Amino acid sequence: MPYIAFSYRDTTCSANKIKGRLALSVFKIFLILIVVFCLGPQTIKAQNQHTDVSYLRVNDGLSQSNVKSILKDNQGYLWFATDDGLNRYNSHSFKIYRHIPGDSHSLQVNNIETLFKDIKGNIYVGTGGGGLSIYNAKEDCFTNYTGDKNRPGTLSNNDVTDIFEDKSHNIWVGTYSGLNLFNPQNGSFRRFFYEKDKDYMPEHHIRSITDDEKGNLFLGTDGGLIWFNYTTGESKIYQHKNNQTESIGSNHINTLLKRPDGNLWIGTFDAGLDLFNHQAKTFTHFKNVINNPLSLVNNNVLSLAYIGPHQLLAGTEKGINVLDEGNNSVTPYKNDFPSSDPSVGSIFIDQGILWLGVYDLGIIKYDTNISSFDHY
Repeated sequence: MPYIAFSYRDTTCSANKIKGRLALSVFKIFLILIVVFCLGPQTIKAQNQHTDVSYLRVNDGLSQSNVKSILKDNQGYLWFATDDGLNRYNSHSFKIYRHIPGDSHSLQVNNIETLFKDIKGNIYVGTGGGGLSIYNAKEDCFTNYTGDKNRPGTLSNNDVTDIFEDKSHNIWVGTYSGLNLFNPQNGSFRRFFYEKDKDYMPEHHIRSITDDEKGNLFLGTDGGLIWFNYTTGESKIYQHKNNQTESIGSNHINTLLKRPDGNLWIGTFDAGLDLFNHQAKTFTHFKNVINNPLSLVNNNVLSLAYIGPHQLLAGTEKGINVLDEGNNSVTPYKNDFPSSDPSVGSIFIDQGILWLGVYDLGIIKYDTNISSFDHY
């Protein structure tokens, strides 16, 4: 497939309010409850051994307390995206990357929205207003790509919301206005779902990207769920319809997660969690129900990840749920202090360690590999 034009690209590199103790203690309690639920009777029997919960905050060197994306690179470093800089963590200390005036090989802005690692180990950084950056590990700097609406081969918009690699190893970049197919070889972009001079159209605001079992894309947007075959140009949109339970719960989608069976979990902004059956084209809804303790704790679902076979962890604006796919049961973990309800914006799991990016708290490290003798 041909690529259009050449984008702005730099090819050389130069040198380059935390919550109170009460909130943290309460959050630690419901994290321990998660491991009891997920590990079951074995955890209960081994009363002398449980998970270790620790915190990484601004006082520990984190640049800012809103952590929106987490990944681990091939060298073992953890990377955290925040509103004020990109953080690299070596298990002891942080290195902070920010915009440096006059240095074209630093990040273009400090607002980091999303992180992604491709199959080759390259680290992609999506920013809010500064376009797309790729980390150069050898030179410890960044190659930056920004958009120009008058140059079709550039990024469609500089607010990057999600990055995804499909089965054919194509790199897709979702933005506030349009979807982009990126060619790393020449730095060019091919735009989809974009109209010049129409900066905001709900269906063109791409929030999350994944694919189906055949390699077609699913796009979570501000205007519904889009299925897209980019080779043929065919697309289909699923939108909410009033009084129709078989439709998607909301057009405002935060995050997507593909199930092993090819069906799709959809975290929405205002209608909870949906399970989309791709073959039947039906939606199953999981929502917060007042006075029902076995429903979602909140309908703004921000993050999704598997913590075990058929065990889905859903981070919301006001706490965490574990959903058992075997019987579709929902177990909420919501503390008794509304002011300290944790808003979990990002989830990352690595070798038995659960990392949570929690708004206004920083990072919660939840290690099931460490034995401790503290009582519950």
